[in-house]
Amino acid sequence: MSGHMNENSIAKGFTHTAEPQAADRDNATGFESGRSGDARPAGRGRNAVAGAGLVVTALLLAVLLRYFVPLTHQFFEGVELRLVDARFLTRQSLLDETPQAAKTAAERVAIIGIDSAVTSEFGFAGSRDVLPRAVHARLVRRLKAAGAKAVIFDVVFADPSKERPGDDAEFAAACREAGNVFLPFDDDASQPSAPALLKTVEDKLSYPRLERGQARMVRLQPPYPQLFGAMRGGGHVVTNADSDSKFRNAILLLENGAVFPHVALDAVRAAWGVERSQVELRGSWLHVGQRRIGPLERRPLRRTVYDSRSKRILKEDSGTAWMIPLNFFGNHQVMQKLTVPYLDALQGRANDRLKDRIIIIGATATGTRDLRPGPLDTNEVFLGVETNATLIANLLQNSFMNRAGALWDLAAMVLAGALTGLAVVRLRPWAALLLAAGGALVYAVAAMFTFISADIILEMAGPLLAVLACYSLPTSYRLIVEERAARELAAREATVRQLLGQYIDERLSNRLRDDPAAQRDLEIGTRREVTILFSDIRGFTAWSEQHQPEEVSARLDEYFPTMCEIVRDDHDGYIDKYIGDALMVVWNAGIDGTEQADHAARAVRAALSMQRALVLLNDGWRKQDQAEFRIGIGIATGRVIFGAFGSRKHKVMPTALGDTVNLASRLEGATKETGSNIIISGATYEAVRDIVEARPLSAMPIRGKSEVVQMYEVLGLRRDGDDPMKLRFPLSHLNDTASKAEVAASSTVAAAKAAKQEVRENQPGADFTEI
Repeated sequence: MSGHMNENSIAKGFTHTAEPQAADRDNATGFESGRSGDARPAGRGRNAVAGAGLVVTALLLAVLLRYFVPLTHQFFEGVELRLVDARFLTRQSLLDETPQAAKTAAERVAIIGIDSAVTSEFGFAGSRDVLPRAVHARLVRRLKAAGAKAVIFDVVFADPSKERPGDDAEFAAACREAGNVFLPFDDDASQPSAPALLKTVEDKLSYPRLERGQARMVRLQPPYPQLFGAMRGGGHVVTNADSDSKFRNAILLLENGAVFPHVALDAVRAAWGVERSQVELRGSWLHVGQRRIGPLERRPLRRTVYDSRSKRILKEDSGTAWMIPLNFFGNHQVMQKLTVPYLDALQGRANDRLKDRIIIIGATATGTRDLRPGPLDTNEVFLGVETNATLIANLLQNSFMNRAGALWDLAAMVLAGALTGLAVVRLRPWAALLLAAGGALVYAVAAMFTFISADIILEMAGPLLAVLACYSLPTSYRLIVEERAARELAAREATVRQLLGQYIDERLSNRLRDDPAAQRDLEIGTRREVTILFSDIRGFTAWSEQHQPEEVSARLDEYFPTMCEIVRDDHDGYIDKYIGDALMVVWNAGIDGTEQADHAARAVRAALSMQRALVLLNDGWRKQDQAEFRIGIGIATGRVIFGAFGSRKHKVMPTALGDTVNLASRLEGATKETGSNIIISGATYEAVRDIVEARPLSAMPIRGKSEVVQMYEVLGLRRDGDDPMKLRFPLSHLNDTASKAEVAASSTVAAAKAAKQEVRENQPGADFTEI
């Protein structure tokens, strides 16, 4: 034996390495953790650059998806339209049942509905003209008498009446007499308009423009000539729905060879007393006298028409639309408060609701096809005449919605994305998520506030997309990197755990992990009764000096695994340490939190199994012409202090301290002097006397102890019912079955089978010491 270690030099055990590992995990993510000192300055710089790069990439991706990729642009445009509708609905729910804007509009605008009652009394069945034009003539005269400022028909009278041709002259005469009637025209005629017709319409209805527009295919349908000459003014009623088939904008000006106003704009202009020559389009703003309306948005128009000459359906340019967002102040139910039944107006029963108002007359009867679904539609369907009435009210109050503009949209996206990205880079994912969600909520509230208080539409889809992209992309990258780092860390920890398992018992490490009190007990130390085993290879020092280091290492690599498996796996001992070729094992150390009441018996059984396994090892070595080993084992039972002792700065190691440790070591040394294989102390013998066969050895002084010590040589295990004073048991009777370590100790399969067979057989004449 190379020598034993004094218990005062036994190292103490566990340094705390959790914080550096946590820092390694933070640095592996690719971002700064938000805690100073977690990474070196150079690492933080690289992480910041990587994070900034991901945020910029996410921002560019969001802008591309929002505005430049056709499919996603259409999708997010639909999202934005629904968010606008949500703001309209929220505003309506927050305001009174009848908003102030609606009350103001009712004082200046009135709708006369061509409803089911008037069509039942005067209407034509299946005719393009719902009512006789003579009835309209009567209504025009009645409205003039009631004091209406202007009368707009939301009905196109393109052709002379087929049912009652004589009514055309009467209707035209009434319009001429009133001098305040405005009639619409459409632009969906089946044939292109003749140049003479175009010039006639342009001379009477067009507005000035800054530059001459390029004439396109023009298919105007103005009122029939007699009526066209009698009206005060007029304009188009062309509409353009958004991508979701809802109508949120009005085409204030239609540029198609000439610039034509919406019929509502022309009526309001006349009511303001402004001449056509005083209307001017400057940039995106329309100036009507001293009033400025806008900004307007310019959009190209395309239409699908059936060409009667070629008998084909054509898609063609239909001009340029100068559009403006409508400020809807109510749904269909609210607009009903502005509506006067046709018969009531015709019979003079609603003059107080018509005086000094701009009147618009249109279809409201059930089943009308003049429907214009709008943002406030839930259960009702908005009517075309109600959309035009909304336009009139917006013009009179100059209260259109205003879009913030492309620069604001882009700036909001960049700002929202940059702040979100900064949060993701600097904060933990959950904190960044809360901040991003909170920022999105604040922006949504701000957009709602500006919508209600200032009639401004802030882009919401773009900034919210930027928040989503700038959170998702860096976070996804971070999670991917963290997952990879976690896998690498798990692999490293598994490797380290496997490596540490060679130094620290797994049961002890698991208990320290799961039981915080165990670490305190280990640091302070606990006094407990244990059984300690020391084993040593006899003559190993001399043998090792005669062989090469590789051979010595190879032999120990066969010897120690077998012995350790016996004491650790088969008999639940705690391997305290290796001392050269010696082995120190402790039972009842409490490393797994449990007590081993039979700790002495476990130690003795383990010692017997070690001796038997050595026989099998020697059998294999002998067949390989190698020298055999013999070991001496000393076992002592007593009280010790078990804990982690040593220097925290250098190394600590859990171990047992006390006289029992020294005694076990001295008993192992006594095996050389007595020629015994296993010697146990008196305390150990008293604990196992019922299960082992042992013989007392002469009491003898032990080096390092002042008094003599009673020792016993273990001969074997006792069988039930046998007299221990008469029987000795050979190796084959030490256990009823061979342990896996003992079988594994055989160098060949045949020897292993022979060893197992030997265990099963009874050899009463054999002596353990002779094996």
